[in-house]
Amino acid sequence: MNLIRCPSCGRDTPADVEQCAHCGAALARTGSGWGPNAMRRFKWFVAVLVVVCALLILWLPRQLP
Repeated sequence: MNLIRCPSCGRDTPADVEQCAHCGAALARTGSGWGPNAMRRFKWFVAVLVVVCALLILWLPRQLP
């Protein structure tokens, strides 16, 4: 059985669980999830989304009172 050290309490817990058996803290997973460039890609996505929304706001017709 593989054991990993809990980053919260420092005690060994089985590697196949999602929470520490002793303190209940979430255990980090390795080998999956976000890559190293994920934050940069996310920032670009948000920037492009803001520009597209601004263009749509300017382009869509407005009702005059």
